[in-house]
Amino acid sequence: GPVELTLLPQSDDESPACLDGSPYGFYFRPSTANSTKWTTNIQGGGWCYDEALCHARSKTSLGSSKYWPKSAGCSCMNAKEDGEMDDCNCLYMPYGDGASFSGFRPKPWPVS
Repeated sequence: GPVELTLLPQSDDESPACLDGSPYGFYFRPSTANSTKWTTNIQGGGWCYDEALCHARSKTSLGSSKYWPKSAGCSCMNAKEDGEMDDCNCLYMPYGDGASFSGFRPKPWPVS
């Protein structure tokens, strides 16, 4: 079933953020049976290569958490030997920085 979006606090210039400066977040569902197994889904999105493309992307769900749903699915992908899905901790990390989760800039970049 769906899990709630957790937005991370924006306490300083090093807080994780999306292209538009909105807070980064994730969807997490803990195991119901104390499993040590995990399914981690990191959404792809590709790079934006110049200021105009990054600015355009900042107005979409690939650049702003403002467009992310308040809840989303997070499914375990750990199959048992019989093919049935096993219980696990599930983490879904949406894409929002335009730089494959490697971008950092403390202040906005001016775009004309």
